[in-house]
Amino acid sequence: MKYVLIVDDDRDLVSMFQMRLDSEGFQTAVAYDGKEALASIEKKLPDLIVMDALMPGLDGLATLKQINQMSNKKIPVIIVTGKALMIEQAFRLEGAEAFMMKPVDGADLVKRIREIEARYKKTV
Repeated sequence: MKYVLIVDDDRDLVSMFQMRLDSEGFQTAVAYDGKEALASIEKKLPDLIVMDALMPGLDGLATLKQINQMSNKKIPVIIVTGKALMIEQAFRLEGAEAFMMKPVDGADLVKRIREIEARYKKTV
């Protein structure tokens, strides 16, 4: 999983995630809301998406539903949020691969991506 799309309206967090993932050898793209994410995916399908649950406009759940309709390929999605875990089940029902509570440490994010990467290699 070398191409990761980071989707969050918090530009500082996006920048931190992008710097960390780039330093770990990932290629990254960024989007600051759901609409930008969908446009980015239309141009190039990411190997993995790190996405905020709550964003203005098209929120994470609505974006995830549209992503699932766009591609025949399963794209692993890590949902990050500062809100309660009660919304986790809704995202899991839509196929989110993982769920992380903010603040998310860059090292923890990389660890989670590597775990998902290993799991997907075993299924291929």
